Amino acid sequence: MQRVFLYRVEKIMSRKLLGLSAVLTLLIGLSLATYARSDFTLYSTNIPNSGQIPHQMAYTACGGHNQPPHLSWYGAPTATRSFVLTLFDPDAPEGGFWHWLVYNLPANTHALNGKRLLSIAKTLRNSYGFFGYGGPCPPSGQDHRYVFTLYALDQLELPLHQAATPSALFQALSHHVLAKATLIAHYAQPKGL
Repeated sequence: MQRVFLYRVEKIMSRKLLGLSAVLTLLIGLSLATYARSDFTLYSTNIPNSGQIPHQMAYTACGGHNQPPHLSWYGAPTATRSFVLTLFDPDAPEGGFWHWLVYNLPANTHALNGKRLLSIAKTLRNSYGFFGYGGPCPPSGQDHRYVFTLYALDQLELPLHQAATPSALFQALSHHVLAKATLIAHYAQPKGL
C-alpha cells in the first residue's frame, strides 16, 4: 500500500514538474524572443563595433572635446513607440559609470548626432553630474569598455522627472522593452595625458 502511494505521488509530482518545466521553457523562450531580434542593430558612423572611440569624443578632463558619437539604427519592431539610449562603462570602479541616459526618443528617429538631441528627447543626469553626453575618461593606462544600448519600447513616453536616477529609468522601462541593440566600444587615454 505504501509503495502504491509513493508511486502515485511520484507520478503526480513528475506531471507537475513537467508542466512547470514546460511553462518555464515557454516563458524563457518568449522572453528571449523579445530581446533576441537579430535585425535590430545599433551602429556608429564614427565608432566601429568593438573599436576604439576617437579621442575627440573623450571627456574634456581627458583632453577630448566631449563630442557625442553619431549613432544610427534599423530593424526596430513595428510596435516601437519610443527609444531609450544608454552609455555605460562597466569597467569603472564602484560598479560602473553612466555616461549618457537618453529617453523618450520618438519612434520615427533612426539616427542621433547629439546636437539635435535636446529638441527631440530628454536626458537624465550622468555620473559626472550633468545632463547629456559625458565622454569616456578612464584612469591613465586603463582600457575601458563603453556599452551603448538602445531599447525599443512599446510606450510613447516614460513618466520621469529631471531628478530621476538610472535605476528609476530602468524600473520605468522594465515592462515596456520590445527589443534592444548594443554597440560595444573601447577607450584608453593616449599616453602623455
